[in-house]
Amino acid sequence: MRIAYIKSVLILSISVLLVVFYTMNISHDYPSYIIFNQDIQVFDSLIKLIYSSRFEPGFIAISYFLSSFFSASGVFIVLASISLIIKYVLFKKYLNTPNFAL
Repeated sequence: MRIAYIKSVLILSISVLLVVFYTMNISHDYPSYIIFNQDIQVFDSLIKLIYSSRFEPGFIAISYFLSSFFSASGVFIVLASISLIIKYVLFKKYLNTPNFAL
């Protein structure tokens, strides 16, 4: 049982590193996160940011909260990690080959 846990943590860690490396160097998502983080710094209220942004309110609230603790890159890494962990947990729960699906 412990080996399966270590294997899952290792696969998930490698996946997070690959996603972060890919998106910071190749993908067009990373610059969008940087621009959005700059928008967060301009607005003094979460409500004003929600009304003026094109993103979902939940994403805006999480990003707004995280931006008070992390830089733009840190917020991106945390959000990418959270979404990848949720996907992995769902894959592990509902698929026969979760590592292959990830």
